[in-house]
This record gives sequence, structure tokens and C-alpha cells, in this order.
Amino acid sequence: MHASMPDTFDIRQKYDIVVIGAGIGGLLAAALLCKHFKTLVLERLSFLGGRFSSFNYKGYELPTGALHAIPHSKGVFVKILKAIGVRGKTSEVWASILWEGCHYRVSSLLTAHKMFGSQKARRAFMKVIASAFLGTHMKSTSFGEFLGRFESEELNKCFEALIGFSMSVPLEKVSKSEGMRFIRNIVLLGKPFFPENGCKGVIEKLKQVIIRSGGEIVTQAPVDEILVQEGRVYGVSASVGGEQMEIRCRCVISNTSPSETFEMISEKDVVSELLRRASDVEVAEGITICVGSSEKFFKSYEVVLTPSAERVSGLIQYERPLAPENKCLLLTHQVLKSDDVQREIERGIEDLKELLPHFDRSCEILGVHVFRGRWPVNWAVQGEDFSARLPVRGLYMVGDGCKASGRIMTEGIATNVLKVVRMAKKSLFKARRG
Repeated sequence: MHASMPDTFDIRQKYDIVVIGAGIGGLLAAALLCKHFKTLVLERLSFLGGRFSSFNYKGYELPTGALHAIPHSKGVFVKILKAIGVRGKTSEVWASILWEGCHYRVSSLLTAHKMFGSQKARRAFMKVIASAFLGTHMKSTSFGEFLGRFESEELNKCFEALIGFSMSVPLEKVSKSEGMRFIRNIVLLGKPFFPENGCKGVIEKLKQVIIRSGGEIVTQAPVDEILVQEGRVYGVSASVGGEQMEIRCRCVISNTSPSETFEMISEKDVVSELLRRASDVEVAEGITICVGSSEKFFKSYEVVLTPSAERVSGLIQYERPLAPENKCLLLTHQVLKSDDVQREIERGIEDLKELLPHFDRSCEILGVHVFRGRWPVNWAVQGEDFSARLPVRGLYMVGDGCKASGRIMTEGIATNVLKVVRMAKKSLFKARRG
């Protein structure tokens, strides 16, 4: 999986596109552009995929970020993956709900009202769904404030688990308008999709597409500057093979964080306002507990939301090939609610012991991943994302700091990548004609 410096690498040649960062956004953009343009991907780490990969531990594929799942089977990301030959399975249900000892398998969001115990909560839930398809919604109101008007603890717990698992933020950090768009997309874009070999399988397929199309990928090649002259990008400065190099290109696509992208631009005055905004934008933080189990607790390959848990918002159970034979891999997710990380982890484990019968007897904790700082869940809280187009000609951003509105995780990243691909193609084809 690791890509070193290719034999054909020649610093004297000029590239059409340099992609900074081999995360899912960068590799996806490169795979869609490399058939038409000479493309180089530079990755500072020793492996590809960033927070959309995994590493093997005791036969389990433990994720570096994403939980081997794609939110919408009818979304643009799955369409792209199927077009390049990635196979997988669509969940039989929208989600399972584990609530106060009862287990509900919900076929779609439209039928989820049946799980509520009170008529008040059922009516409120249907009003929320209807509201997502009717009228306009102000960004100034939080989704949490909107739900509070219904005065239903059941309703609040349901959406707290859903938003926590999907966006890794509390309800108060999501605007009402963003929450409504998200609900519409749950209904319209289908059930979750699970690539058959997990995140790493997707990354390997994208790598193959890039290499077979003549693109180049270099790992352990950090970029320290995006070269700009008179408001137009003309290359990057990077350390490749231990040597500092200036690589010329017509277009740069950055898959690093927005703040790091802005800091790398050589003409800082054109992004001064963006730099100020980047210092104020919150990242989404969370914790994933990886558990190996000799017992099968749920139907594998479907999202299980846990509204009654104190910390854990939801989990997914996997079997082979992501776990050893006769074993299961359980991946949880929870919002990081305080700076006491150790206590947050302990509370998550306490939740698991209450949710899963015989936890101490049949389960072992394989690892705990804390996503914060320079390795967050998302570089921007959902709805606070930056624009893909920057005030520098030929420079674009992709990744989870500039997700499309209302589209979460990889679906938001992929939707934005398509936008960037269209803009880059238009610019580069125009340059060729000129």
C-alpha cells in the first residue's frame, strides 16, 4: 500500500496538477483528474488514506478515522466507487436502535417514529421530518434549540445519538438549517454502504486508478509552501527524498487542513481574512473504541444507534474480512465532551458494559482512538466549512474542512471533490487552448 518515489519521477518536468495530501479527498480528486492531466500526489505521511484507512492488529482492521462505512448508498461517493470497481454491501436497514434494552431495526427514517414510547415523542418526530421538507430554516437557530421546543426527552436523545454518531458534535453546535438538510439527505440518499474490504480497500483501488492512468504518488514528501505569483499558483515547494524541491504546476489541490493550506500560501495578503476565520472555526472531536469480540451482538454491517447511553452515540459490528474468523470487530463513536480525555474514555467503556451482555467475558478492547488537535474527526464542524474555491487562481481545497452543506463525512467530501474537479478541468482545458 505504501508508495515511495516512483522510478519515473523527474523534478524537471512540469505537472498539470499537484495534490497536497493523500487523504480520501486528495486521492479521489487525483483519480478523477489523472486520465486527462499529468498529476502528482504528495503525502507527508508514510501511508496513504489519512483518516480513511486502517491498520491490522491481531487480525482486526482498526480504522485510522472513518469506521469502514459510507453514509449514503445512493450518494455521489458510492456512485464513484462503484464506477471504479469497489464492491460492497448496502445495509438492510437505515439503522438499528438500541434503546433501554430494546432493539429496533428501522427500515427508513420515515418509519423510525415507531420506536418512541410516547405519542408525544412520535408526533414531535414526524413534525421534525416534515419540517425538513417544508419551508426555510435560519442558520442562526441551532438544531438543539429547535428540538427543545417540542419538550420531549425521547426526541432529544434520539437526535443526540444520530448527530453525535454522524457529525461528532452536540446538537447545539449544528444549525437548524444544516440539520434539516441532513435529514432530507438521510431520506433521499439511501441506507449506509459498506465497502467489502473497508477503508483500506477503497484507498488501494484509488491508488491503482491513479498509477494506471499515469499519475504519480510520493509518500514522506511534506509540502511547506504553495507558490503564488500575482494571485496565481505556479507550483509547490516540497521535501522529496530528503531534498527540497520546487515543483512547477498549473493547478494545486490541497487536502490538508484549511488553516495549514492558508499558511502555506506564499502571498499571505490574499488569504489574510481566511487565516483569521480559520483560527475561530471549531473542529469536530470524538473517540472511537475498538473492541474484539467472540460473541455476535448484532447483525453485522449496519449502524446501531444508542440513545440511552451516556457517551457512546452508536457502533457498528463487522465480521470477516475486517475481523478474524469466528470473531467480530465492534467500532464505537462518541463525541468528546470535555478535556478530561481519560474520563471520557472510561465513560464510553462503562456504556459498552451496560449495552453489551457478557462484555467482560467475551470482549477485549483492542485500542482507543482520540480524534482531536491535528487529527480530528473533521477539520470543521458540519455547516461551518470553507469554500473549495480560494482567492488564488488555480488553487482549490478538498477534504473534511470544506464538506458540501447537508452532506456528512465522505459524502460531503466527495460532493465537494466533484465541484473542484469541474473547476480544475475548466481552468486547465482553457489554459491548453490558450
